[in-house]
Amino acid sequence: MKFTTTITFLLSLLLLVSCSDDESNPQESPENSEIIINDSDISFNLVNLKWPVVTGENNETIVYDIYLGDTKIKDSNTDTDYTLTKLDANTNYTGRIVPKTTDDSRSKNKVFVELPPIPFSLKTKQFADPNAPIPQVSNLTANNITNNSATLNWDTATISDNSTITYTIYVDGDLVSSDLTETSYIFENLEPDTTYSGVLLAISTNQKSAALDFEFTTLPDPSEVPLTGFTFFRGTTTSFEGKSFVQLIPIFIPANANAVDLVWTSSDETIASVDKSGYVTTKNIGIATITATSVDNPQITVSIELTVTEPRPIGAKFISAQPKRSSLLVNDSKKIQVNKFNIETGSADDSFTFTSSDPTIASVDADGNVTGLQEGTVAITVTSTVDTTISASIMLRIVRTPIPISGFTFFSENPKTLFTGESQNVFPRIEPEDATNKDIIFTSTDPNVMEISSGPIAKAVGVGNASVIVTSVADNSISAVRDFIVIEDLTSYDETTGVYKAPANSKVTLQIYGFGSLAQDIDPNSIFIESTFSVKKKNGEEILDASQQNGLTITYVTDTFEGITSFNIETERIEFTMPNDDEVTIEVSLIIYDSANVFVSFADLTIDNDSGVRKSATLRNDQIILN
Repeated sequence: MKFTTTITFLLSLLLLVSCSDDESNPQESPENSEIIINDSDISFNLVNLKWPVVTGENNETIVYDIYLGDTKIKDSNTDTDYTLTKLDANTNYTGRIVPKTTDDSRSKNKVFVELPPIPFSLKTKQFADPNAPIPQVSNLTANNITNNSATLNWDTATISDNSTITYTIYVDGDLVSSDLTETSYIFENLEPDTTYSGVLLAISTNQKSAALDFEFTTLPDPSEVPLTGFTFFRGTTTSFEGKSFVQLIPIFIPANANAVDLVWTSSDETIASVDKSGYVTTKNIGIATITATSVDNPQITVSIELTVTEPRPIGAKFISAQPKRSSLLVNDSKKIQVNKFNIETGSADDSFTFTSSDPTIASVDADGNVTGLQEGTVAITVTSTVDTTISASIMLRIVRTPIPISGFTFFSENPKTLFTGESQNVFPRIEPEDATNKDIIFTSTDPNVMEISSGPIAKAVGVGNASVIVTSVADNSISAVRDFIVIEDLTSYDETTGVYKAPANSKVTLQIYGFGSLAQDIDPNSIFIESTFSVKKKNGEEILDASQQNGLTITYVTDTFEGITSFNIETERIEFTMPNDDEVTIEVSLIIYDSANVFVSFADLTIDNDSGVRKSATLRNDQIILN
């Protein structure tokens, strides 16, 4: 961990002296290694390793295990440098850096996947006078330890040749301070309840040094209230319909506990899976046990038996509530938003009651306005006044002090390549999910390349490289960067003429998407819609074969309300390769049978090509044929 106290990021006097003793050429590690160790980073007893950032396939968090020989000397290093200490002079060493991904759970027993190692080899330098005396230093102690500070003390080092001695401190492979002349050092801005290990070096001007190890653990944060237990709002058993996304709500004990991170697991992910925030995705009919375990105290573990039933029928009425998981300061208020599905506004079903699982912690009025009264966790439930089976609950933590944003997570690759004209949603997942102030701002490093439009949408407007910086409004030091490479869109489509231009031999996919409805009480099985596609070269030659020119459209019934059935239209994918002259004419049509009872609201042609942005055009009236 890097210290936030002011430190001098220089190698110690030992490294500085060594720079003039050997050749100045870089010392390269084996052929397949990406680590180049410069002469200035090698001394008699120290070597400063630096390596390039490794990116996970899905932008996962990467940490690094460090091996000297076959011995692991550092587990899960979070940055890309580490100083090897206490080495022997004029000695060959080999080792490796092993990048590994984490499942990003908050468990102390994280699951890692190792990536290909980065090996290194080196040789430390020889002393100008190998027979020079070694400093003697002793009685290194750590005291005055608090939750965020500690003091190192040691006796004045001695040496028989009376050369000058200074002190250098490393913690977890990071240089903390060098050229110290006092025999004490105060660490500041430490993390509570954290163990720190390091090395004190007494370095003589005769190039020799002595090392002492130290380790100390900071005290717990006095403001942190540990979790002693919890129960589930829904009890020990519950049931949900298949194909649902629901939240399990833990009620923490004591009510003001704030060390409440949990690890979630499912006994059968084919029936129901659960993410790190307690959101469950139900899949197949059956029974699964969902278990939550305290990160800080694994002995605190609670399970709930979840029965997954048949998915809700198409067109069934249901609701959800927002925000799914949130926090609220004592004496503050927020309104619960109800999202209604298949419920007509103003109908008898469009009426709800709001309840709090503990009105002493948070109250809620008839309009869904919640007010925090005292610290604790509650479930706010919304229920239909007509049908009590139509219900949804959210989790709300009431806190006295704000919960700050600690970081952001993105799930797409970084950097991401876009074509000019293409857009990307850059809204991240906010950590923790129940931060009290989730306001964030978006900034482009080059608006001529990536432009930030309304909402968290970044649009590629020019060729080049640019980044979008996401920053917490409450704390500008909390930010994350999304890098983009913008390349030229080499495709074009004229909706009027149907002329499509793209690089020769590029792969093209055509598909029609649409939406429609049936007249009242018409059987969805009676829907019959047919599509035709034609792609011709400049000379009029047809590219598609006969089997591709006529295809039965796939339709999906999506909703039935008061006898009216809605449906989606999705044709089979039509694929072809662009000819050498880089231009074709695309013709499509949609034939609607029994058109007196079938109504098409819209139908769009989409054209995909890996050389440009997806092109989309709404079918004209003459392209929709009514039979």
